Amino acid sequence: MNASTQAGGADAARTVSFTLAPPQPFRLDLTAMALQRRRNNQIDVWDGVTLRRVLPATASSGALTGPFLLEVTSAVGADATSGARSAGDAPLTRALRVSVTATGASEAAMALGGERAVRDLLGTDVDLTGFYALAAADPHLAPLAGRLRGLKPPRYPGLFEGLLNAVPCQQVTLTFGLQLVARLARAYGPRLPFAPTGTDAGPLALPTAEGLAGAAAEELGAMGFSRAKARTLIELAGKIVSGKLDIAGVASAADAEVAQRLGGLFGVGRWTSEYVLLRALGRLGVFPHGDSGARNGLARFLGEEGKPSYAWVAERVAAWQPYAGFVYLHLLVDGATRADAAGELHALG
Repeated sequence: MNASTQAGGADAARTVSFTLAPPQPFRLDLTAMALQRRRNNQIDVWDGVTLRRVLPATASSGALTGPFLLEVTSAVGADATSGARSAGDAPLTRALRVSVTATGASEAAMALGGERAVRDLLGTDVDLTGFYALAAADPHLAPLAGRLRGLKPPRYPGLFEGLLNAVPCQQVTLTFGLQLVARLARAYGPRLPFAPTGTDAGPLALPTAEGLAGAAAEELGAMGFSRAKARTLIELAGKIVSGKLDIAGVASAADAEVAQRLGGLFGVGRWTSEYVLLRALGRLGVFPHGDSGARNGLARFLGEEGKPSYAWVAERVAAWQPYAGFVYLHLLVDGATRADAAGELHALG
């Protein structure tokens, strides 16, 4: 473990670097793509080599008390990859070089928080043995899972961040939705001494509930948010700050209860609830039926014609449980890796 100090003073930002060996099979490139979704994402920044993200301090990040910058890349050297390759003939990532930059924390706390963050954010420890067995016996899934072997299910760091990613993307293209997310981060995200916030470089830090609760709807409207989306985000943040919404309690509930409780919030419908269940809470059985792009993409994948209904999707994905949501992530990444499919899965995210 190596440490360096970026600035002087007691609260100087310091960087700790170390190496992790993720459980196999694992590919950083595919997993980072599933997290980033589009290249204009300035929260989850993947340049093809390094994944950069500012994360909030959470219970899983150990003794870190404030937001920190996480940078993850394939380790350089003999331990970076072995001879093992995915079915698509791309190398599996055998080792990761992790850098954590934070203030007011010990090196031990930074290393512990960084390790936990990588495992949570990139889903490295999720056991997918059952999925690969399921895929091997399915004529549609087998080639898809083979091409993308090593993809893990990444997760946003908490239900609130999941909603901050979902609400701006409601009923708009994913590219524009991510522009709105970036604007929200620039205006209300924390100012950090170690992250180039407020520029096009990224990564930007998403706001906390406290940082967003006092926002005015007119301010969000000037950024391009609809009146309804502005109300949703401000009311959501206010309820969390006031304690009227128990985020931890919602996150620990069963799928149906999470959907019911989120559905009771203004502006949160079926797609948003399903999206948060999968992408923030890691419920891999949840296929976002409410996403028209996901439904259409599934129909194309299965070679079906016509406009797919909710019932049709539920029937088709039932055979893939408890991994239907993970199939959704495969379709997302598969579209991103195929040049001839660029733009076709624009609503998937």
